[in-house]
Amino acid sequence: MKRGLVRSSRYSPGNMDRTSLETLFVGRDDVLEDVVDRIESSIQNTEKHYLLLVGPRGSGKTHLVALAYHRIRDYLSTADTSCDAHIALLNEEEWGVASYLDFLVRILRALADRAPEINTSISRIYESFAHGTSEAELLAETTLREFIGNSTLVLICENLVDLFEGLGEVGQKRWRAFIQESGFWTILATTPALFASITLQKNPFFGFFTIRELKKLDFDTALELLIKKAIHDDQDELEEFLRTPIGCARVRAIHHLAGGNHRAYVVLFDFLDKQSLDDLIDPFMQMVDDLTPYYQDQMRQLAPAQRKIVEHLCHASRPLQIKEISASCLMTHQTASKQIGELEIAGFVSKVRIGRNTFCELTEPLMRICIEVKDNRTEHFTLFVEFLRHWFSSRELQRRVSRLEHDSHVGNILDQAHLREAIRCSLTESDEPFISALDAEAYRCLDAKKYHELATIQETLARDRGKEHDHTALLLALVESEEYQSAITAGRRAAKAYPESGTIHYFLAQAHYYEDENARALSSIDEAIRINPDNGAYHCLRASINMDLEQYEEAIADAEAGLRIDEGHWHGYGQILQSLVELGRIDEARERARDLEKLAHNDASALLISSQFYYSQDDYERALKLVDRALEFEPDNITAHAGRGYNHFSIENYSVAAQELEIVINGWPDDVTAHCRLSDSLLEVGDHRRAVDVARKLLELDPDHLHAYLVLGMALLELGEKEHAIEELEYLLDKEDHSSLLHAASILESADEYALAQQFATQASKLQPKDPWARTQLARIHLKKREFHLGLANARKAEDIGSTRLATRLLISQGLAATESLRVALDELDGEYTGSDRVFKSEESLESIGLAIAISLRQFGPRHLSRGIEKLRIMASDVVDEGVVGRILTTVLTNNIGEISGSTDEWEKSLQELRELLKDDPTSEIPLNMLTAAAMYKQTKDKQHLIALPVEQRQLLEEAGLQV
Repeated sequence: MKRGLVRSSRYSPGNMDRTSLETLFVGRDDVLEDVVDRIESSIQNTEKHYLLLVGPRGSGKTHLVALAYHRIRDYLSTADTSCDAHIALLNEEEWGVASYLDFLVRILRALADRAPEINTSISRIYESFAHGTSEAELLAETTLREFIGNSTLVLICENLVDLFEGLGEVGQKRWRAFIQESGFWTILATTPALFASITLQKNPFFGFFTIRELKKLDFDTALELLIKKAIHDDQDELEEFLRTPIGCARVRAIHHLAGGNHRAYVVLFDFLDKQSLDDLIDPFMQMVDDLTPYYQDQMRQLAPAQRKIVEHLCHASRPLQIKEISASCLMTHQTASKQIGELEIAGFVSKVRIGRNTFCELTEPLMRICIEVKDNRTEHFTLFVEFLRHWFSSRELQRRVSRLEHDSHVGNILDQAHLREAIRCSLTESDEPFISALDAEAYRCLDAKKYHELATIQETLARDRGKEHDHTALLLALVESEEYQSAITAGRRAAKAYPESGTIHYFLAQAHYYEDENARALSSIDEAIRINPDNGAYHCLRASINMDLEQYEEAIADAEAGLRIDEGHWHGYGQILQSLVELGRIDEARERARDLEKLAHNDASALLISSQFYYSQDDYERALKLVDRALEFEPDNITAHAGRGYNHFSIENYSVAAQELEIVINGWPDDVTAHCRLSDSLLEVGDHRRAVDVARKLLELDPDHLHAYLVLGMALLELGEKEHAIEELEYLLDKEDHSSLLHAASILESADEYALAQQFATQASKLQPKDPWARTQLARIHLKKREFHLGLANARKAEDIGSTRLATRLLISQGLAATESLRVALDELDGEYTGSDRVFKSEESLESIGLAIAISLRQFGPRHLSRGIEKLRIMASDVVDEGVVGRILTTVLTNNIGEISGSTDEWEKSLQELRELLKDDPTSEIPLNMLTAAAMYKQTKDKQHLIALPVEQRQLLEEAGLQV
């Protein structure tokens, strides 16, 4: 068959297409890479490599060689012309090689596939054979030498042992001499096992090849192969099943029979989605029919004594010692040992050494097929019985027998015979193969912390084996995978079966605790402590339950009890510290924290517990010192990096916080809090693109994390992506989260999206009508929209429902400035708010007052300006020397100075009054000059008023909205 024409082949993978070969290649990447690298090096350089891959039939040699061929072809198609080479790819089975001349002709024919002109030379070789073999051989060598020239011949041949047998001793010597003489050869060959022509020192090819032994597939690689084959064959459901724990346990049954042989996995592949017994027997027997000729052919290749040993091992149900084999096979121990050694080299037998004893077993359990299929002395097929025991648990086998007995339409007598024999073997033998496979999968899931999958396995084990450990492992898996109600159900069932198991009651208590069923949790943990009072973990859980119940004195007592059992259980100190804080006993908590630091001064976990206490008390300096000490002992401790990040975030050192939290999310990629704090830190340091990425990851982890949308909104606005920012924020509009709505309104307000901001603030106000902050925000938005009556009304409403904030009174002042005199508006800031320590110490307050004055100038012109400034000077008398009025006037200038109104006369009069009023305030001189120039230019359009100002002041006025 032409290579590359089929997508799948059990026995001739060399005929498969390139894509299928690449898809189904597993476990040998390093070998393939080494082979290709060595051949490429041989093509490029004078030093040549000769590679021999050794592996039993079905071990994937042809697959690897076929891929190597394709990759070398790829290399030659892209390489420099100076790297010239010709590939001679011989057939997998070259049956016609019976001499050195045959071998050379086969190589020339392989080259003729791409160089048809060689066929003429081949014809001349056949003609010259009439004059003698030597002349024909010489012509064949000359033809090959002339065709290759200064390039490299890449010879790829399989089953080298058969080729060497055809060459004979003389042919092997002629070929070895030709290789040495010509120097253009590089060889990739395969053989099922090493043979004398390679291993004996007297032979010409001794030490010639670089040998690479192909190891059997281990379980993980076999599983990978079967998953890839399911994908390749478009069997989506089977692929999904193979990734489940039960699917993996089924693969272990296949693995047991296949014995690491590539071909056997492909043959057994069809069983993996078979669930009922009816679907098993027919395909199994079909597989037997398919494989019998293959294994019988392998048996025929063995010497009689070796066949006898293999036959005996086929009948054995366990590994045997050499003395057992020799006695049963009627041969001396020395003879048996020698034959077994040769069988091991050939890949038929595996040896396992246990202490001083050596045990032997078949390398491939499926080898039994060639014996059993001819054995008419039993009513059942032993290999199928073994397969059933690896495929089902004994209880499942019993259930199937019962089903067959009560349903005449299901199964047949043959099914029952195999099932009964499988059950008999399970009763007489101590092992349970399928249960052992599930155990192996359970350990894999536990090591990988795949608790959902572990729970699936343990449910089967708890049902079919039912040991205490099976139940406790199931409860552990369910609790860790947060399936608490399922854990409670399973825990109650387990407690009935094992009422004196403290571990079962402990896990049951955990499940109740996480479901906020604290009374039941307390009852279960008390039962666990009754059974085993010396388990510190039980007392620790009881402390946590009591903390949830706000029974802090009892929690402290529980934690102390746990520490008496295990003084290094630092979590107990954490419970004590937290309970003392809740009880208001802060000084006592500080003392216990200091005790902990002394007790475990070089233990990172203990230092972090103390650090967390200081962090809760806002003592960030002390918390950071302890975190830094913990990192000295454990530089890679993610909890320590998290503590360092959170502390720096709290002291607004956002750059360090961001660096630390990047470390945290690398170690804990699913940590929601770390992603949240990191996104905020990145916003603060101005890394807005990274903030967007982290916020999106945060939403992957927690789609309902509303704060992430706020981060996205702010970051995208900073990046100039306003539409996208609004899209993210609009998601929050339908969420009944008061705080998020108000934050979104504030963000939109800062982006001048007042209409949308109003929607958010209105929705927040509806959710919490008594919240003054929502009304305050609405007031601010209405004022910016110049809806002064609505702004004033909402500000008054905020004050009526309890706001005593200065910000609310400032908004009222702005609202009044649009409808009343400026003095009346500023009166709102008098009274309890009068005083430099409140109104005039805040830049936010000064800016708000400046905005009120700007509103008055837009509405009324300058008619109220001088009396308003006079009022301000009185109110700010304590701080007037600090330039307060000048700063307020500067704010006036930045609030749309181009919109001021009023006549020239009004401005001249008002400005004269202001100059008189502020003559003793030098800080007001510059803003007053700018205001004068802007006002007079606005009325007269005479640029002389502006020219009098320095250029930078003119630019500021233009930026503030004065159109020149």
